[in-house]
Amino acid sequence: MNWDQIKGNWKQVKGKVKEKWGKLTDNDLDLIAGKKDQLVGKHIVAVVNLESKPIAGVLSECMMLASFTETDLSLLRPDKEMLPGTRVA
Repeated sequence: MNWDQIKGNWKQVKGKVKEKWGKLTDNDLDLIAGKKDQLVGKHIVAVVNLESKPIAGVLSECMMLASFTETDLSLLRPDKEMLPGTRVA
């Protein structure tokens, strides 16, 4: 997953989720997140069946699952290797 800095916003980045329900989507889904240095090279768990919502002036089409504080972020991640697009229950 590539993370791009949002123009005019130094705190948040935009990524593209390419899979939904284990299949490649026709269109990538935009995901808005923070802390690029903690996201690069990591697999994430994302909820993809949400209504789109503008965040930081950009439409976010899904939500990454994580716990966070003002200064730290901990991603919700599988405890073993899973294929991108695997369902979460």
